[in-house]
Amino acid sequence: MKKITLIIIFFSIILIIPYFFIIFKNLTCFQEIDSKLIKYFLLLTNTAGFPYAILLSVIFLYFILYFINNKKKQFQIAIILLFCIFSQQCFKILIKNIFQKPRPYVIWLYNKNKRINLNFYDLKKYERIYLIEKIAKQNNVSVLQYKHWQSETSYSFPSGHVLFVFDWLFLFIIFFWHRKKYFLFIILIIWAEGVSFSRILLGMHWPIDVIASIIISAIFTLFFYKIFIYKNFIKKQSK
Repeated sequence: MKKITLIIIFFSIILIIPYFFIIFKNLTCFQEIDSKLIKYFLLLTNTAGFPYAILLSVIFLYFILYFINNKKKQFQIAIILLFCIFSQQCFKILIKNIFQKPRPYVIWLYNKNKRINLNFYDLKKYERIYLIEKIAKQNNVSVLQYKHWQSETSYSFPSGHVLFVFDWLFLFIIFFWHRKKYFLFIILIIWAEGVSFSRILLGMHWPIDVIASIIISAIFTLFFYKIFIYKNFIKKQSK
């Protein structure tokens, strides 16, 4: 148990370092992305959003359960895994409504049109969508980019996309680290970091949102790891 805990803490610290660097250096990552590049960022970020996140969850879940021989345990583990993912997304909604932090692109909208005195989040959804399109077109923003903004007009902190990708990364560490599937972890780390950076570059999240999301994911995953140990679904790994 101690080994897996330390491994998850280690990766949490290592993988949030780039975002602290962005904050300390006061780097501006968000910008109006070139239309030739934005489709690649969107392709990456959409893997952690509806409906592709559901498809990936089914694939990841099947992969984990494939190595569980007991049918009863398969069902119980599946329920706990899905609850782990779902509970974090519910927690995300709660935190968003508490902090009510505007997304980077919302601040960009204000900066591009100083005459706007209305609070973006006081507007109805269709009014937000109209406002985004109006200002984006005035500033020659890619259609793909502002359409993505229109699809997510909620608050910024924390990131549901980042929670999702790091949930699965940490869960795979729990179930497969002892199997030494290091190539699998490399792929998942690249995916998780890629999605996280895409959220910043697309103007959807601040670096602090990503940092907090990784920490939240690690805490939740470690809590559920204790449940797996308690239920004897996986063996303790102390060495």
